[in-house]
Amino acid sequence: MDNYEALKNDIEKNINEMVNDLNLNVDSNNQMKNRFVEWMLKNQFEQKTVNNYTNAISVVSREAINENLINKPIYDIDNVKELDELLEKLNQNQTYIERRVASHNTNSAAMNQYRKFLEDINMTTIEEDNINIIEKFKKYYFDNIEEYKLNEEAINGIKLREKFNVEYPIAKLKNMSLEEYALGTDNFVNSLSYKLEFGEYKHAGMGCGGGSSAKHGIYFSKDNVYRGYKNEVIDNPEEYWINFRNQLCDFLTEIGETNEFPNVEEKYPLIQTIPLIAAKLCFLYYPNYFISIGSRGKLQTITELFEIQSQDDGISARISFNICKFFKEAFPERLSDDPQWLGYALWRFINEFENDEIEEVEQENNDEKYDKNDFLNEVFIDEEKYNSIVSVLEKKKNIILEGAPGVGKTFMAKRLAYSIIGRKDKSQVQLIQFHQSYSYEDFIEGFRPTENGFKLEKGLFYKICKKAESNPKEKFYLIIDEINRGNLSKIFGELLMLIESDKRGDELTLAYSELPFSVPSNLFIIGLMNTADRSLALIDYALRRRFSFVRIEPAFDSPKFIKAFNDKFDQDFNKIIEIIKKINDAIEDDKSLGSGFKIGHSYFCPDIKDRKGNKRDIEDIITYEIIPLLEEYWYDNPDSIIQWKDALNGVLND
Repeated sequence: MDNYEALKNDIEKNINEMVNDLNLNVDSNNQMKNRFVEWMLKNQFEQKTVNNYTNAISVVSREAINENLINKPIYDIDNVKELDELLEKLNQNQTYIERRVASHNTNSAAMNQYRKFLEDINMTTIEEDNINIIEKFKKYYFDNIEEYKLNEEAINGIKLREKFNVEYPIAKLKNMSLEEYALGTDNFVNSLSYKLEFGEYKHAGMGCGGGSSAKHGIYFSKDNVYRGYKNEVIDNPEEYWINFRNQLCDFLTEIGETNEFPNVEEKYPLIQTIPLIAAKLCFLYYPNYFISIGSRGKLQTITELFEIQSQDDGISARISFNICKFFKEAFPERLSDDPQWLGYALWRFINEFENDEIEEVEQENNDEKYDKNDFLNEVFIDEEKYNSIVSVLEKKKNIILEGAPGVGKTFMAKRLAYSIIGRKDKSQVQLIQFHQSYSYEDFIEGFRPTENGFKLEKGLFYKICKKAESNPKEKFYLIIDEINRGNLSKIFGELLMLIESDKRGDELTLAYSELPFSVPSNLFIIGLMNTADRSLALIDYALRRRFSFVRIEPAFDSPKFIKAFNDKFDQDFNKIIEIIKKINDAIEDDKSLGSGFKIGHSYFCPDIKDRKGNKRDIEDIITYEIIPLLEEYWYDNPDSIIQWKDALNGVLND
């Protein structure tokens, strides 16, 4: 025992001598050091051990700085990740190894205890943050609930939910015919699908608009066939319908009998094809077990904000169920209110929390499946070019779709992202537009004025990087319209280097917050560039070096465009297209213009719904879009304008 005490005294004396010899003054963060001391005492460390460990960390800190392993004292390290990086370096450093032996591993033990301390305080901070956000939401809920209860549309939504249960009890669904359910039939306005999306129950619970009719699981299409998931033709509609109906009824019945969310994958696989409709029906039938939000993107945001554990498998209803279950325990004070108000308040709370504008009641459909075939059906390029673009994007991480006005760059970029993700998930695709006054403070981070001074706010790029970083198995896409209009060096600042494919994951320190930051490898940037913009000079070399450029040409000769054009209009207007192609030839031959100024095909793909396009629509396109564009191109050549205007009008008047 005497030998043990003597050894302890020798160790303590050895460490104290090292501290005095080195004349240490490296404990710059005394607050963190004091918290470490308090933590050790709280965990019943003896005072001598506390002194030994704090002195040992001071020794290690000075030596690590002298060896250029770190550029700040260890007590300035406040996260486990950074400390682990230092420990890895120390364990390969000969000086540290020798000191560790001389101190009989006291240095190593001290560092391990500091690591446990950091783990504890970081976990406490997370828990406190989570409690804080719940308390904020509670206050927000009670501050606004009386106002919500005066909203006539919201009150009507509750009445509609009650009426829906009277008109469509689950027992009635079990005997429902296909015609009574599906869109597209002769009596479709009285179908359940129509009433849920467009008709009487549109605002019951939540909206389910957007996307195609395939969201309902089965519908009768314009080409006189029944289609279902991903708009695929159903060979035996009645047999499919009976199977679909039985799975839907059994799924809903099981929820009511068990008060748990069923194993959809094994028992009711067809429910996976109607995520938004399933979410709406679940809330209408069981409002005490689900929330009135069907958008998968919004549901994901709620789970992330409140740190709610939920399986993210594309089934919105499951996420909704887990959110509702969480708030039953975390917020029991609201259980006396109608369950409609929880979703109503959450939707608005997360929008205000993220400084977004409150969106309309009808929610976007983030669950519609979307793949390569869907892309090729909608976008007028062939499979070979699609494969090439995807390959370049996967390798380079950054591409620019460049082309003349009207070639569908934005339309293509969104669907390119969706096709790779595998669904139309707007929560993973962000669209912004650069302009000449757009800055680092808008994009990365910067100080914003508040009532009490200034507050450091994170920008769009910072947020999407962090979102991608926290979801490493998913792919995220940032689409930047008019990318060449922004000053890239001004907007990206020190991060311009980090977007390069081989620099992903590397860290730099942000200018304002001085926090380490990196661009994750699962974030892809798709820039869009209008080649006909006269206001821009040559593209910045820094931009060219970090992006691959993909030229998008007008698709007037594409068989897919020709078919889509003919299907969209009520008569043959192909002569107009032939004139446009001749105009494009003239533009390409003009030395002051060139191929980058051609007229794109999307001018002739107007968004006309519920009817065929007609001659008036074509006249409007020519008069208000094509001719003004030509007048801009040939402002110094009126003869060319007259020539092509007469040619277009001549065809229209034939």
